[in-house]
Parts: sequence; structure tokens; C-alpha cells
Amino acid sequence: MTHTQIKKAVIYSFLSSMFISTSVNALNTPSVIASADDGNVATNTLDNDPNYETRWSAKGNDGSQWIRYDFGQIVQLDGIKIAFFKGNQRSTYFAVESSVNGSSWTSVLGSTVSAGNSTSPETFNFNETKSARYFRIVGYGNSSNTWNSLTDVDFIEAQNPGSTISVPAQIQAEDYVSYFDTSSGNAGRAYRSDDVDLQNTGDVGGGYNVGWTANGEWLEYDIYVSESGMYSADVRLASSRNDAGNLEILVNGISKANVDATNTGNWQSWETSNVDLGTLSSGNHTLRLKINGGNFNINWIDLKKSGQTPGNGLNPNLAPGQNFDLFNWYLSVPTDTDNNGKADSIKTTSLTNYQDSDFFYTASDGGMVFKCPIDGYKTSTNTSYTRVELREMVAGTTDTKALENNWAFSSNKDSNFLADVGAIDGTLKARLKVDHVTTSGSSSQRGRVIIGQIHAPKDEPIRLYYHKTPSNELGALYFAHEPETSTGLDEDYIYLYGNSRSSSMTNPTDGIALGEVFSYTINVTGNILSVTIEREGYPDKTETYDMTNSGYNESGQYMYFKAGVYNQNNTGDADDYVQATFYNVEITH
Repeated sequence: MTHTQIKKAVIYSFLSSMFISTSVNALNTPSVIASADDGNVATNTLDNDPNYETRWSAKGNDGSQWIRYDFGQIVQLDGIKIAFFKGNQRSTYFAVESSVNGSSWTSVLGSTVSAGNSTSPETFNFNETKSARYFRIVGYGNSSNTWNSLTDVDFIEAQNPGSTISVPAQIQAEDYVSYFDTSSGNAGRAYRSDDVDLQNTGDVGGGYNVGWTANGEWLEYDIYVSESGMYSADVRLASSRNDAGNLEILVNGISKANVDATNTGNWQSWETSNVDLGTLSSGNHTLRLKINGGNFNINWIDLKKSGQTPGNGLNPNLAPGQNFDLFNWYLSVPTDTDNNGKADSIKTTSLTNYQDSDFFYTASDGGMVFKCPIDGYKTSTNTSYTRVELREMVAGTTDTKALENNWAFSSNKDSNFLADVGAIDGTLKARLKVDHVTTSGSSSQRGRVIIGQIHAPKDEPIRLYYHKTPSNELGALYFAHEPETSTGLDEDYIYLYGNSRSSSMTNPTDGIALGEVFSYTINVTGNILSVTIEREGYPDKTETYDMTNSGYNESGQYMYFKAGVYNQNNTGDADDYVQATFYNVEITH
């Protein structure tokens, strides 16, 4: 038995030794628009002016001015080159973001400063290859004034482009990046010279197929999911055996579906089967095709958006961890099965099959239910309330204190600390409905629940609240920002829907009803925190908060996201509870 890592096809191995980064503009020039200009328009940044005299300019140092480049398709980039107007006289402040759809943005470069000593293009390398259709530069002015002025922008194509497959896509079985095979040598003697058995296929379209499959063998593919949502797979198989096994589809080690191989009458008589994969979050993933039983051939797998909406496409018969990718989370529940006096934690890979009918389970529409009573065990002696809540684990391991499982703001002053954490900046997106809030106990606590957080070692840069009092039909939505303790600063509250957190608040006319599905996005780029709420029938609402003076840019200030329900009532009836159903939860860094 051998386990061989494949760099890609042999030709890629050869080319990678001589490939150099080149401008994407040599392949296709992106279109460009900007938030505003003063007559110096966005297209000037792509005119290849050798003297760098033309420019795009817009005034504003609050992040409201940007210039966006659209490649028309997913591209893979390793960096960006920017020439700045008066770049030899002043430094320019900016950030770079990427998006697959033009509406949801992920930080690529956090708070960044140009050198201030040249008008020639400066190179800014990304910390990893970024796959996206859109890239934008967000301006924060310069060291002399509030203007953003760029003379030339160029992009650096990723080395060995194509090693990651952008999904939706049809993936040819022979284009694996790693494998496990139980026999030595390629029995079909086609295409590749490793131990996977490949042959010329007789299927429509030609090419190759994987054959001579045996139980336990597998193939892996690096994929990039361009947009979160419900996905399905068409799988092309053939067999002449009645005892053919099945093909198991796994994403990040989590089983998503099984496809039974049937006797199609001939090894080259092909049939297509369709299976649902549930929700796939945007970003990079590992796709594994595992062969159970063997005795069938594989031509391709076609991953595509299913067209179903969250809730309608989730499988109500599966545990939450089989509908949702929970590899980078662990779950706190208010039980104490190990008798340590604290709430239990269900760690990372154990979440795949975990469910509890009292606290964490799949709803009849496939949603992931978090239900938390007032009475129960708490996560620590410093915590006053119970929770059923996911805690982010960046590396997917079990040590919460390990820096690799946490992230930091790109504005952190300690470069060594930034090198040790698992990620820089981040975005948490969730789609959910709040089903129930507490109605008993102190009036100052009734009806409150936290549905999303960023947590630091001791403090919370954000707590997102849903708050509905018993006398109101609709609930308010707001967030709290807690500065780091040593700053001595007070918490701030920012209102999204409704304008009060008082127990005597009037019914918020634009509030959110119990059972109403909505989405939130929490984003941090450098010191800038933003929260966006999406609701059907309402324009998107975004609030931002400048955390420059909040103390989170100091060494040791690691972060992690949390999502679920954190009950904010400890005075009501023991069995009173909060509950929310999530239809999507995903993190990007």
C-alpha cells in the first residue's frame, strides 16, 4: 500500500520549477468601477501609462471610497502592484478585499501603508493565494490629507494556477491531487505513471476514467467553493458486476453522500446518479471520493448549486454536523457528563454525528437548532449564564489556547504574534431565525439572547443581541462593543433595528419577529468592525465601529468567533429557554 502526494499532473511539476508570477492583465483585463472620483476616473489605473501621470482619485479617509476590479470569472492571485500619486512624498493608507459575488467581501490585506518613497509600483504579496472574481482597494487617505489617489494597479497571478478547482465545476476523476491505492502501478497505463489505475474512456467526451477500483481506495481534490449554498453532485459510474460497491463523497473529512454503483451492463456503459450534498460554505475545501466495495469505474463528478434554499434542501434525518460543515468548531452544552462542574464541550470531529434532543438537533426543515434553558451548567466560574454555542477552532484541533486555533486583527502591533496565530482578520456569516426567548424572571433579563460574538482572551469586541420583551410583538437587534479591560473604556451599544435595549422599550416598528429568517455578517478588517443585517423586504443595513482605541491591537489579543444561543437570563423559571434555528453558518479569514 502506498500513499502518494501528487503535485498535480506531471507537466505541472515540471512547469512549477520555471513558472514565474505574471500579470493577470496579460490574460484578461478586468473591468473597473469606483465609489466616486473627482474627474480622475477609475479606468486610468489600467491605462498602462509609463509615466504614471494619470490617476483615479476620491476624497475620504473613513473607508467609504473604493475602487473595484471585476475579472468576469474566478481567478487566483498571489498579490497586487500599486503605484501611488505623489508616492515619493507621502504614504497611502488602504486595505484590499476580495469577493466571489461582488456583495460579500473578505479581507485580503488588512490595514496597509505604502512606503512613501517612490512613484513606481509597489508590490504587496498576499499571505496566501486568493481565489475570487472581484478585488477592491479600500482607501483610508494618506499621511498628508484625506485623498485616495492611485496611478496604476496590476495583479500578480498565482503560481501554478489551476491546482485548485473552482466549484461549481465538473471534476474529472483522473485530476486528483492525492490518493490511496491498494495495488502498485497503473493497470491501465494511461495518462499518469503512479499507482492509480487509469484508462482511456469510451464515455461521451473521451478522456480517461479511473478503473480497477478496490475497497478502501480514495482520491482527493482541492476545491474552492465560489458561493455558499446548497449543492448537489452528478456522478458518472459504470460496472459489469452485480456486487459493485458505492462511492462515498466527503468534504473536509465529513461524509456528505453515498452513490450506489449498479451493473450497467458493461465497464464502459455509463450512468449518471444525482445526490444532495447539503450546505457547502465558500472557501477552500478538500473533496475526497472514497471507494467502498470497489468493482466500478469512475469518470467524473459534477458539483453544482442545487437551486434549493437553506431549510428546503437540508436533510431533516441527519445530525446537524452532517448537514453543516462544523470541522472548525466545538460546541458547549449545559450538561456535565464528566462531573467536572462545568458545561460539556463537544470537540471538533466529534460534532459530525452529535445531536441532543434537548439542546442541539436537526429541525423538521433541516435547520440546526440551538436550545438553551436557564438552568444548567456553565462554561466557567466567571460566566453567569448558560449557553448552547459553537466556538471557532481555526486549525480544527482541540486546544482552545493554541494560537493556531485563534486569530488576530491585522492591526496588531506584534508581528511575531501575528505570525503565530491561525488567521488574520475574519468574517462570520449566519442565516437564522430566533424561535423563542425567555418570558419569566427579572424584567431586565427577559427576552435577551446573544446570537453571535467575537471573543478575545477576557473581553468581547462584539456581542450581537436579539431582544424581545414579553409585551412587544417584534424584537430589537443591536450589538455591544466591549473595549479591552485595561483601557478603562466603557461598553458601547449600536442599534440595528429598534433604538433601545431597555426592558420598557416600545415595540420597534421595524423590529424582527420570532420566526423571521434573517442573516448577519460580522466582519473585522484591521481596527474596523462592521455588522450587516439582511432581511427579505428590507435594504441591507450596515453599522461600523472603529476599534483603534479599544486595545485589541496589542500583543496577546487573540480572537475567536462564536455562534448559537447565549442565554442572558438567570432569574427566570428553570425550564424557560432561548432557541434559534440556523440555516447557514460560515467563517472566512
